[in-house]
Amino acid sequence: MHVDLTFVLSLVVIALLSLALVGWLLSVVWRVLSPIFQSRGLWRAARSLTWRMQYSRRRRIKKRFDVLEDDDEDEDEDDELDSSTLRVLTALDAATIVVDGDDEVERASASAYRWSLVKNDEIANDQIAEAIQKARQGEGRQKFDIVTYTADDLVKDSEEDTHVTARPHWLSVTVSMISERRAVVLISDQSEAKRFAQTRDDFVTNVAEQLLEPADSLASIGQAWSQSTNEVAARDGKVISTQARHMHKLVSDLLLLIQAQEKVTPSEENRLDLGALVRRVVDSMTPDRGVRIYVRARDGVLVNASAVQIEAAVGKLTSNAVRYSKNNGVVTVVVDTARDENYAAIRVIDTGLGIRPDEQEHIFERFYRGSIQPNDAVAGNEDSVGLGLAIVKHVALTHRGTVSVWSAPGQGSTFSLFLPKATK
Repeated sequence: MHVDLTFVLSLVVIALLSLALVGWLLSVVWRVLSPIFQSRGLWRAARSLTWRMQYSRRRRIKKRFDVLEDDDEDEDEDDELDSSTLRVLTALDAATIVVDGDDEVERASASAYRWSLVKNDEIANDQIAEAIQKARQGEGRQKFDIVTYTADDLVKDSEEDTHVTARPHWLSVTVSMISERRAVVLISDQSEAKRFAQTRDDFVTNVAEQLLEPADSLASIGQAWSQSTNEVAARDGKVISTQARHMHKLVSDLLLLIQAQEKVTPSEENRLDLGALVRRVVDSMTPDRGVRIYVRARDGVLVNASAVQIEAAVGKLTSNAVRYSKNNGVVTVVVDTARDENYAAIRVIDTGLGIRPDEQEHIFERFYRGSIQPNDAVAGNEDSVGLGLAIVKHVALTHRGTVSVWSAPGQGSTFSLFLPKATK
């Protein structure tokens, strides 16, 4: 019987390799399991593995219940202010108030209490409270200005008979939503700038009023001298009278310019019928040189405005139109609704000298006078100081309106003053 030696040797090698592989696998298993068997024993190892499986299962179940509980809980807890939002609010220069979904103050700057905006963790200002509700209803960001006074409990004096005046605060307020339920109120204190402006305007007003009486006195003296038989005295009297009238006009226009910058808050008390106001202004005027003024006013054009300011603006525009008109010319004042029906329009139209195109962008500047001027000896324009159209511009801006001009040399001018119509 012949035996293939090569085949036998192959089987032996394969068997040895198989035994070696099995032995290596058993050694690996032993190295992994032996620490557990040696420290806890087989029973403890099995219990440990079972406990870990139960622990993992309990964690999965707990997470599911936590999700359900979060959905059923009041939404206050899932709307907490995060640290980044707090850092942003702290870094702002403006004072802040954060109001939660129940309209309770969650966080407020110390200034908010001093300005009487917050009291007992509630909004104490009705205008801010109303703005918060509008923001919640989806009306977007609310911006407005308010004036408050130092809180009563912060204004105290040790002597009962001492009168204490609360300090006013001029504040710019912005209200917006920062989450589904939470609103933030940003308050910027404009008091310092407002007080400075008031002090400046009061000073100018006081000085101007003190100058009016001397100017009138000088005008009277000049008028008396101008009638003297002495030629030199008469000539000097005319100069004094002219300069005194010029000073009086300048001071009066400065006072009007200051008044034209006073803010106007719409209310029932300042609702005006523009047609009636324009007729009243025109009726008080006495145009010279045969110039006639016609008024075409649509009834029921109402605006919220300062009567003093609008009368000053209409008076300036109309007197300018008369001054620049030719002899026996016509000036027309029209009151109507503008192309944008939210605005009223006052148009003053003349067919006078007109204004050069390159000068029209400058005519609303203070003390600016165009190159085309009427004859002072004929038109009586020697008292003009160049503040009339600046006053008109500030009246328009104060009332959130605009003023524009169309003009051509030799053809005349049309000045249009647009003012927001009163809301019903």
